[in-house]
Amino acid sequence: MVRTRRRAPRGQRAIRQPWHRQPGADAQAGRGAAPHPDLGDSVSRADLTDLNHEIGVDPSTFQPVNIDRARIRGVEVQADWHNRDWRIGGQLTAMEPLNLSPGPDYRNVLNRRARQSASLSLRRFLRAPVLEGTSGSIGVVGRWEGRRYDDLANTLPMGGYLSVDLLTQWALGNGWSLEARAANLFDRNYQTAAYFAQDGRHYGLTARYQTRGK
Repeated sequence: MVRTRRRAPRGQRAIRQPWHRQPGADAQAGRGAAPHPDLGDSVSRADLTDLNHEIGVDPSTFQPVNIDRARIRGVEVQADWHNRDWRIGGQLTAMEPLNLSPGPDYRNVLNRRARQSASLSLRRFLRAPVLEGTSGSIGVVGRWEGRRYDDLANTLPMGGYLSVDLLTQWALGNGWSLEARAANLFDRNYQTAAYFAQDGRHYGLTARYQTRGK
């Protein structure tokens, strides 16, 4: 396991897909550290980010609000294990996102940022015995976000939520692939911004075709 401490530039965001390992993630976070032979890949990070002129949102007017100074301290732990048939990945984040601008909101929590969050994914690789050359996978992804505030004054709390998605992907050959998804599988009622409820249980089906290069 690797520990790093860094000062991130303004506005930097880490976006990760739980089904796909980031290319070069070990080299970036651990300066070339090799993954553990039994646990797969595991990385922990300790971050300190100073932000100047961060942009927030006033939920009463829906207008942007300037935040002169903010600070985010946090620890993030990621783990990934896989073999020929299975892949399991997880992420746990704990952070302290504070507004350090002088005024009545000094040292309040930045709006729409949870102090704790986590994700867990489980994926099973499949091979169709009937259609030669067809392969796919089925998996489940769970995401949890802790309590947040929608305003800088911290007077509009939003409860934490858990969302679970079920996905399956199939490569059909000749450049064709198919993906089906059942999102918010347990039909949870939650908000990522005040007054804007997220969709309940919903489904999607996507077909893709990729041309082959010469």
